[in-house]
Amino acid sequence: MSTHTSKEPSEIEKHQAAQKRLDRAYAALFGADPAKRTEDQRLVWADMQHRGYIHRTTLIPDGEGKLESIRVEAAEGMRLFQLQTQDKITRATAPVSEKPKRKTIKS
Repeated sequence: MSTHTSKEPSEIEKHQAAQKRLDRAYAALFGADPAKRTEDQRLVWADMQHRGYIHRTTLIPDGEGKLESIRVEAAEGMRLFQLQTQDKITRATAPVSEKPKRKTIKS
């Protein structure tokens, strides 16, 4: 049985490190703490929330009051981007948990 004992990080670890770095970049760009955001960050964040349909429905009727699926899908796509951005900031500021230790089973 072979085990991975190399000192070099695995591809998964490299990917995870890159994601953590990206999360921290989002937090730095948009401000991790809403109370400490600059005026510019607050202005951009409010615009993103408006465009991302965070505080309103994505069910947008046309001029006749009918729902068009393409408009709903486009609005949901914009909402998804905003929610993913919020998630990146949350992950960047979340406490780091320790990796569980692997147990070695001897045969």
